[in-house]
Amino acid sequence: MKNKYRSSVLQQRKSLSDSEHTSLSLAIQKNFLNSFPLKGIKNIALYMPANNEVSLEFLNKQTAIFNKISLPVVKPEKKIQFIQPKAGCELALNKFNILEPTQGREIDINDHDIIIVPSVGVDKDGFRLGYGGGYYDRVLANQNSISKRPLIIGLLFSFQKIDAAFGESHDMKFDHVFTELGEEKL
Repeated sequence: MKNKYRSSVLQQRKSLSDSEHTSLSLAIQKNFLNSFPLKGIKNIALYMPANNEVSLEFLNKQTAIFNKISLPVVKPEKKIQFIQPKAGCELALNKFNILEPTQGREIDINDHDIIIVPSVGVDKDGFRLGYGGGYYDRVLANQNSISKRPLIIGLLFSFQKIDAAFGESHDMKFDHVFTELGEEKL
C-alpha cells in the first residue's frame, strides 16, 4: 500500500511547475516560522531538497541568522549523521544525488531543538511516508522514549497528506506538519 501512495505523491510533486513549487514552498516555510519563532532555537536540522521536495531556501536564510544549522550526511549501514557545516564548506552530491556537507562537526541527535525531515507524505495519524530506505526511521527510532527530544517537523505540500492509515511500529511520527494551508491536525 505504501508504494502505491509513494508513487502517486511523487508524480504529483514532479508535476508542479517551477512557479507553483516556489510559491507553495514559500507559503509552507512561512507557516512554519509563524508557529516556531527561531530566536529560542539553538540547533535545527534541515535537509537539502531533492526530487521537487519543499524548498527550504527561505528557512535556511532565516535560520542562518539565529541558529546553528545541521544537515544530514548518509553513512554506511543506512545511517545518517547530522553535521554542522564549517563556514565556507563545500557541498557534494551523495549516492542519492542529494547535497551534503563535506566538512563540519557532528551534532548529536538530542542536541537539536527541531529536526525538519524530508518526506514523501504523511498519513492521517501523522506517520511519515519516506522513500523506503528507513534512514530517518532508524536515526529517530528511540526519540519517543527520551524526555528532552527534538521536535520532528514535516514541511509538505497539502497533496502529500494522505487520508489513510499506513503507519507501522517502526515508522516515525511527526510532531507537527505544515503545508501551504497552515498547520495540519494530526
